[in-house]
Order: sequence, then structure tokens, then C-alpha cells
Amino acid sequence: MIERDNIFDQSQQLTEAAQYQEAIALLQHSISTFETKQDWENYIHACNEIGKNYNHLSKTEKALHYLQFSLQCADENLPRQHLQLAHAHNNIAYTYSLLGDFEKVLHHYQQALHIFQQCYVDNLHPDLAMINSNLGWFFGEKGDVPQAIIHHQQAIHIYLQTLGANHAQTAIAYNNTGYVYGLKNDYTNALIYYQQAFHIWKQTLGAAHPQLIHAYNNIGWCHRMNEKFSESIDHYTKALELCHNNLGEQHATTAQVHHNMGSCYSLQNEFDKSLEQYQQALQIQTTLYGNQHPSIAQSLMNIGMDKGKQKEFDAAFIYLQQSLEQYRQFVGENHPRIAAVCNEIGNIYRRSGQFDKAISTFHQVLQTVLSDYQNAEIEAIPKLQSYQDENALLYALNGKAASFWEKYQEIQMQSSNENSRYNNPNFNPSILQNPNSATPQPFNIPTHQHLIAAFRHFEVAVNLIQQIRQSYRADGAKLSLSKSILPVYEGAIRTAFELFEATKSMNYLQKAFAFSEQGKSMVLLGNLKNNEAIAVSKIPSELQLQIQQLEVELRYLDKKITQEQTKNAAEQDAEYFRELQQKHFNFNEKYQSLIEVLETDYVDYFQLKYAAQNIHLQDVQSQMTETRVFIEYFVGEETISIFTITQQACWGTVLTKPTHFASMMDVFLQAIEWMDEEMFIDSANQLYDLLLEPIEVHWRDKKEWVIVRDDVLHLLPFDALLLPSSTAIVDTSFADLSYLVKHCAIAYHYSANLWNYSRKRDLKKAASSNNFLGIAPVVFQGTSSPDKTAALAWTTHRGKTKVLRNIEGNEETLQNLPSTALEVKQVYELFQEQEMDAKLFLYAAASKQVFFEEVPKHKYVLIATHGFVHDQHQDLSGIYLSDSASNDSLQPTNYLLTIPEIYHLHLQADLIVLSSCSSGVGKLYKGEGMMALNRGFLYAGASNIIFTQFDIPDESSSQLVRNLFAYILDEDSYAVALQKAKCKQLALPDTSPQDWAGFAYIGLFTQMQ
Repeated sequence: MIERDNIFDQSQQLTEAAQYQEAIALLQHSISTFETKQDWENYIHACNEIGKNYNHLSKTEKALHYLQFSLQCADENLPRQHLQLAHAHNNIAYTYSLLGDFEKVLHHYQQALHIFQQCYVDNLHPDLAMINSNLGWFFGEKGDVPQAIIHHQQAIHIYLQTLGANHAQTAIAYNNTGYVYGLKNDYTNALIYYQQAFHIWKQTLGAAHPQLIHAYNNIGWCHRMNEKFSESIDHYTKALELCHNNLGEQHATTAQVHHNMGSCYSLQNEFDKSLEQYQQALQIQTTLYGNQHPSIAQSLMNIGMDKGKQKEFDAAFIYLQQSLEQYRQFVGENHPRIAAVCNEIGNIYRRSGQFDKAISTFHQVLQTVLSDYQNAEIEAIPKLQSYQDENALLYALNGKAASFWEKYQEIQMQSSNENSRYNNPNFNPSILQNPNSATPQPFNIPTHQHLIAAFRHFEVAVNLIQQIRQSYRADGAKLSLSKSILPVYEGAIRTAFELFEATKSMNYLQKAFAFSEQGKSMVLLGNLKNNEAIAVSKIPSELQLQIQQLEVELRYLDKKITQEQTKNAAEQDAEYFRELQQKHFNFNEKYQSLIEVLETDYVDYFQLKYAAQNIHLQDVQSQMTETRVFIEYFVGEETISIFTITQQACWGTVLTKPTHFASMMDVFLQAIEWMDEEMFIDSANQLYDLLLEPIEVHWRDKKEWVIVRDDVLHLLPFDALLLPSSTAIVDTSFADLSYLVKHCAIAYHYSANLWNYSRKRDLKKAASSNNFLGIAPVVFQGTSSPDKTAALAWTTHRGKTKVLRNIEGNEETLQNLPSTALEVKQVYELFQEQEMDAKLFLYAAASKQVFFEEVPKHKYVLIATHGFVHDQHQDLSGIYLSDSASNDSLQPTNYLLTIPEIYHLHLQADLIVLSSCSSGVGKLYKGEGMMALNRGFLYAGASNIIFTQFDIPDESSSQLVRNLFAYILDEDSYAVALQKAKCKQLALPDTSPQDWAGFAYIGLFTQMQ
């Protein structure tokens, strides 16, 4: 018994040290002894261990030989319900997973599960947890994340019951659950589980244990995918340090960390650093495995990808072909790794202009990942019925569609050149008799068929995105998806427009509009629909209350955790931080379970939440009037698409996006900030020429505009753009310029779908009294008197001074805002003059308690205060209120009301006015828009919001807001009232666009009722 235990203990130590050949030799030597003694249990155990070590060496054929032999031996010599038989099935399943043979994987895992369940009748044993964890991995790889999570949660439950909360194996179960969430781009929940595993390993094994390498590595991966690159590199560095201390520099795990660090640098386009890391990984892998191994194939693939990004196409082909050849030796042709490499090869063909080869390569990938697409013609449109790898499928669909489109453009260009040569008197047509001079038509597809094939493949890709999005539960996953799918929507819109131009069929214009809409603000719309689904479904009030309370707790903990993370190292409280993380983990587990109950047990809720939102051009057109126009922008990587809708007709156009487009926006906003007249006029005219001049004929007589902005256009105050007559300054004054605000009133929105949804939601709102609430803390420095408040002046490079409602740094830099007191008080008096209910809270009375108690009760709300935008953590952006326990305005305590705190409010407000700096500015997500304070109020139920797009001056902002409410009370619509208030402001002496252009309106062209 001792000798046997020593053998398996020694082999396990050798395996952990990556000395696989030595472990195999030791186990093979023991086999004959076990066979002589007819000790079949240990004989089978040894065969299993040999197979596992051959798997580490990626010698799957030899691994299968030993594992299948152990299974046969167990079947002949052991009872049918013996544990070694179950372990044999488990190990064989793992081996088939390496080969990508998922049908056999599931069969053997299910056999193992059945035996374990027979052996452990109480269903509580670590072996059962282990097999559930493996099944969770299997379903995760297949893309069935809900089923995967069920198995992982079962594994966690068993480990908690049998081994306890602080056991290393329990941590592995948490770690595996994090991996599954990561498969669906839910890096937020993945990080929560990875961190839970990390803390258990650290507590039970110590801070220097090699197991923490995997924890640092996984946490680093989550930060990398969330684009927190410095935090990612920091965790990879810690993992490497542990590798060197515990495993040495020549270890497979060390190579993997180098590889992951290289990927992080690659995402930042730091290719010198990424290639250095990949080469280090490759050197270690070659030393360990020789010249052939799946890990080597992965390194070769990544080096090839980086070479391609640097346009070193010949080198990229060499590395990718080597990677493909290696993978083919170790995995089957249908393995996801094969598809991934072929996709990258297709991408290199496409980027190097070899479009025929690119189309063929992507076509082969589609045949690999789609079981019902075998032997299909090159232009055949795939169906989304049965596929294994959604990421590989989406990549191939987009690649093939884009290659068809680029081939179409190439042929069009050649045709244009041919026509120009015929019209050239010096052209000799006899050269066309040379068959080598003609460009062959690939696959015998007529030229126009390339365009149709491109469009149809893009359309399938968009449909796949819709399926993927519906399968994602977490907002973070959907936001990550929105960033990665921009090229698909851009290509789909471009091909639809081309077909619209060629056929004049409105069907293609509608398709282009639908593609634009499906790429916009789907997370916000989904959240609003979720709230409505909860409200109207037959969900018990107790369950609704539980969910609401958990959401409040989670957002509060998110804020506290982020605040703790942003502290200096010396100020951080490690024990308190860990306590916050544990609470967050526990609440999140409960929350995820309740959401699962909602989606499983309440059919109405599920259908309302996930019902498709498809708005048509005609839906928008029906809401237009003689004086109203709807304009929607889609900003792609290479193009800007514009949809224009009036009561009479619908139009669309695609423009080439300037390479310096982002800098055009920066210069314009900088000109406003600096009050630089010449810079402002030049940049405003350039933006007008790009964004408005191409569609001028459609909006020239329209006085009410609805604009759906996209990408960096969310920062652009359109009404500050200049009409063509503005070419010079008159008397060095901004006032006489022909601003667009003098021509029209503008209402912004995130998408046509969201605009239409908000309009319908607004119609359902219960009527409320016309009551007003005004809030202004005013005093932020305890040394000031409310009667003699003084504010520091902000000076431009032109010598002009403004007092801004912003802060830099921390709360100690908060300036007093004397004009806000007068602003809110005068608006309050306007309502009183109309004999309308109004409440006013100034100084210390403008507290967080007042905010949470009063804001949900009022129809019109004005908040005048400091705004704060956190560059790194948007959840810490917000506005300042008072947190004073008394009414002592000489000693105020400031409270930052952050974006997450707004989300759990239930507002009936018809209008919220956020009179603070940059209340519409936050982190910009591709397709989704700004994660800013105004978005939080929209989510919480506000119908109309007036917010700011940059830092605003204190005094002029007060004047503008007072005039705004005066026009509203005169029964102007909110958009027109804002327009009039701006025009009145810009007519004042020494007024620049900074005094009025920062204010913007999101809403429905409604007015006070």
C-alpha cells in the first residue's frame, strides 16, 4: 500500500513539475507489478494517469490508447459501478475534447456522471462536483452558457457541502464558473468569480503558492478584455513573478503568462512588446515540447496576427500556415482552433487585396463551423441552424461578406478604368485581345452578384449578432459585443445603400436603416424594457422588492469598491476591501438566481424583455410634421451614413469618413473652450460641410430637428455649427454669426427605436400635478458666507475669465457657485407666479436625503451644482449635493451623487434640467453612446432631460436656465424653449458659444401640460 501510494504521489509531483515523460516512465514501470498481482484497480489507475500525462504532451493518440485500454480493463475486471470506471470515462471525455469531438465528449462525461451518482447515493461527494464542473466546461465550449452555469453552480454547491467554503477545490469551481461567464463576454461576473477563487487560494495556500499564478492570470485576462490594460499588465507581472519563484522560467505556465501579456500589448498596438512576449513564450514551448505542440501553434498564430496588423503580409502568411499545420496534427478539422487560424489567414488575404482567396478561405471556415453548409456553392447563403463556435462563425461571415464587397469594388474600378480607356483617343483597343490582360471573374459569378452576395452574408451576420445579444444577460457583455461588431453593421449599411442606389428599391433603404438601428443603444433600450416587463408581468411584489433591493445593494457596493480601488496604496484598507468584495459576491449570487427564476418561471416577463424592436422608416415618418425632420447618423470606421426622414420622403447617403474626423471634433470643442474665434469659425464650417451640407436640401425649411447622434458625435453641439453665410467675425463678436440654433430647435436621442419607445411610454404615464423642485447646494467651501460667496475664476488663453461648474482633482477644489442660488430661486418664483406648486432647497438643505425623497415626486426638476466626470471609472461620475447633518451652511459636507445611484429611482418627472458641468459626458461606448448622468435619469423614468455637453460657466448658465423656464411656462415645447433661451443668451454682449452651446435636450418635442 505504501509503495503504491508512493508511486502515485511521485508521479503526481512529476506531473505538477511538467516532467511528463518522467511521470510516464515511472507509471509504466509500475504497470507490470500491478498486472502480476492482478491489482486491477491500481493497474487501471496507472493507465489513467499515463493517459493524462500524454494529454499534457498533446500526444492524444497515445493518451487514447492507454485510456481506452483502462476502460476496457475496468469493464472486464471491475464492477460496472466502480469508481475507476467512472474516472476512465472522465479522462477519455477530456481527451476527445482536445480533438474537438464533442459528441463523444458528452457521451463519456454522462457515463461518468451516471456511475458517480450510483456510487454516491446522497449526491454529495467531491467526485460529483468534479464531473459537474467538467460538464459545465463542456456546455460552455458548446455555447450553452445557461446549462454550463447550472453544472458549475451544482459543483460549487457540492464542494461547499463536502469541503467547505475555504477549500482550494471550491476555489477551482469558482474559477471555472468565471471562465464560463467569460465565454459570453460577461467579464464583470467572470471577474467576480475569479476574485473569489483568488481570495480562497490566497487564504488557504498562502500568497506565494503557484496556484495563485492562475488567479492572477485570469484576473489579468478580465481586465484586458475590459480594456483596463495597466491593471491587466500588473496582474500578469505578478503571475510571472510567482512563475519564476515556483516553477522556473522554462515552464508551460510561464509561457502561457508571457503569451497573455503579449495579447494585452497587441490590443494596445504595442507590437514590439507583444512580439517580444510571444517569442519568449515560443522559446519556452519549443524547449519543453520540441517543434510541435498546440501551444506552439497558438504562439505562431498570434505572431502571425501581429505581423498582419503591421502589414507584413508575407511573414504573417508564413506564421499562420505553420500554426495551421501544427494544429492539424493535434486536433480534428472541425476544431475551433482550425477555424480561428483559417479566419486569420482569410483576413490576411483580404487585407493584402487577394479577395478571391479570402472568399474561398472564409467559405471553408463556414463549412467547418456549420454542419448543414457542406459542399455549398461559394455564393450560397448560410442558415443559422446548427453551429459550434459563434465567434468563429461571425468572424467568417463578416470576412466573407467584406471580401465580396471589396471584390465588387475592385471590379467596378477596373470597369471604370476600361471605360475611360475607350474614351481616350490614345488608347489602343487591340490590347484587349490579349487574354492575359483581362481580369478573370472568380467563381463565374456576374459582377452584380458580388454585391448581392456581400449584402446577404452581412445580413446573416447581423442576424447572428441578434441571437448572440439575446443570449447575453450582463450589460458588460453586451457593451463588449457592441464594440466588436461595428464593422459588420458598417458593411451591411454600405452594401444596402449600394443596392438602393442601383435598384431605387426602398426595401434596401429600410434594410440600411434597420442595420443602423440594431447597432445603437441596445443596452439602454433593453434595460428600459426590462423595467417595463417587471412592472406589467404577473411577478409577485415580494420578488420584485427583493430584486430592487439587491440592485440597490449591488450598485452601492460597486461604488464603494471602486472608491477603494482608486485610493492610494497607503490609504487602502485591505480587510475592508475584501469585506466589500465578499458582500458583493454574495448579493450577486442571489441576484443572478432571482433573474434566472424570472426568465424561467414568468413567460410574459421573458417575452416582453426579449421581444425584438424593429422600427421602420414609415414609423418615424408618421411622427414627422411639415416643420419637423429626423436625422440619424451612423459613424463607422471608414464611412459616415446619414438617414434623413421628413413627412414627405426618406433619404440616405454614405460619406467617406475623414481620417482626421476625431481631431476635427477635438478642435471644435477646444475652440469653444478657448473662445478662439478664428479656430471656431474654421472648425464649425468644416463640420457643417461634412455633416449637414450633403443633406441640406432635406432640412432647409424644417424648424424642428430630431437628431440621433453616434460615436464622437455625442459630444457635438449641432446647433453651434455655422450656416454657410458665416465667414468672418463682425466687430470681433460671436453674436452675429449664423448659428444653426437661429434656424431650428433640436431634440437629441440615442436611437429611433428608443425615441419611439420613449414616446409610447410617455403616452402611458399617469398625469401628475405641475409641481417644481429646485435644488442647489451653492456653498462648497466652509470658509465662505452664503451672503458673500466667492468663486475662483477660470481664465482662457485669450485672457477672458469664466467661473465654471466643474472641479479638478478632489473635493477640496470645489468652488462656490453663487449664481446657482439666484437661478433656482428665480425659477421657483416663476412657478409661484403661475400659482403652481413649487419647492426650493438651497445650501445645506440641498442634501442627498432631500434628493432621494423629493425628486421622484415632482414633474419638473432643476438641479444646479458642480458636475464631476471620472476619466477611469464612469460609475464615480456625478453631481455634488450637500451631506450636512445640520443647516449650518458655513460648514457644508459634500456628497457626490453618482450615476449608479440614479438608476434605482422611479421617476414621474416630465423634465429634468441638469445645470452642471458635463452632465452628458462619460465613457463613450461604440454603438451605445455616453455612459453619463443624463442616461441614468432617462433609465429611471424621466421623459425629457436638458443636460450639458461640456463645462459651463456659472453666471451665464443661470441666466439661460431662468429664460428656459420662462419660455416653458409660456407653453413653448422644451426644445423650442431651449432654442429661444440660447438665442437670447448669445445676443448679450461678450457672449461666446461656451455660454449657451453646452446645453442640450433629449426628448420628444413635448411641452408643459
